[in-house]
Amino acid sequence: MRHYVTVELCETSSSPGAWTSPLDVRSMPGPTRSLTVSVPSGNCVLVARAGLADPRGGPVLDEHFAVDADACRERRWLDCADVLYSSHPRSVDGAGRWLTGIASAHAGCRLAAVPLLCGGWAALGGGDLRIAMVPGKIPPEQWLLPSCLHGWLVSGRSLRELASATDECSLVVCRPQVSAVAGGGHPAGPRVC
Repeated sequence: MRHYVTVELCETSSSPGAWTSPLDVRSMPGPTRSLTVSVPSGNCVLVARAGLADPRGGPVLDEHFAVDADACRERRWLDCADVLYSSHPRSVDGAGRWLTGIASAHAGCRLAAVPLLCGGWAALGGGDLRIAMVPGKIPPEQWLLPSCLHGWLVSGRSLRELASATDECSLVVCRPQVSAVAGGGHPAGPRVC
């Protein structure tokens, strides 16, 4: 329902596709997710974990509170959370209404995200008033995805940059592993919701 989350920058590369070593979050303690993004300007691996940063991890980009806005009934937590997410998938239109409503009702919200019924997530944040789509098969129960997206914003990127991801935008979970392709579609072509 509400979580203290740490986001670390674990790996970057200036050229797409060039990685120094694979990152395995399955061996990390507690709820941990990594978001790997490959965009024309380079690659980035962000790791979000519930709780304090691992002292052996990468540089800490951000620490914040993430709150499930569907489950939380305490206004003080909704008002102070940097990340508000939905635990209930919605249609694209319903997601748009939910995102704009939740962001305008809670001034502390820096990123709002909601899973889509057709797959993927919709997000609003970073001062951009346009809703960004993060397509793919990232299940709605992956509540750390919005924290990874917040880390993406804190690292100086925009949600719109995810639309230019070349061939991968994947979320690695403890068990099982799932992947999502960013850029408006999946390998077979554009995704229409």
